[in-house]
Amino acid sequence: MGRLTLNVLLSFAQFEREVTGERIRDKIALSKVRGIWMGGMVPLGYDLAERRLTPNPTEAEVVRLIFTTYLELGSVNLLRDWLEAAGVRSKTWTSRAGTALGGAHLSRGALFHICEIASTLVRSNIRARCTPGGMRRSSAPNSSTRSPRV
Repeated sequence: MGRLTLNVLLSFAQFEREVTGERIRDKIALSKVRGIWMGGMVPLGYDLAERRLTPNPTEAEVVRLIFTTYLELGSVNLLRDWLEAAGVRSKTWTSRAGTALGGAHLSRGALFHICEIASTLVRSNIRARCTPGGMRRSSAPNSSTRSPRV
């Protein structure tokens, strides 16, 4: 009888873990739909204002330069060397403790990440359109997206 009770309790614990994980995933998805920034490093080309990403015109020009130069050169290694010679550096910011961070040369990993973000935006713009308030679903139905919980 003790094993049966233990198995029932373990089943409930597993169910709770699954429900909690699903709620967290749904909350993150809803925040993305609403255009709310959930934390982490702010990408190059954007600033954070009231928990939303707003374009930074100066950094946006740097991002455009990165994309056009990459298309011309065709190699991230050559792009990294070119950007280093041109003096292009990463985003700078000040932490809550007052420490100045960033401002280093862009590494291969950072350049790959910037290119990955761009390709993700292109793919997401196929299904949705960007508005000042965040992402809004297009009228085309997409069976792979779940409706977010409130």
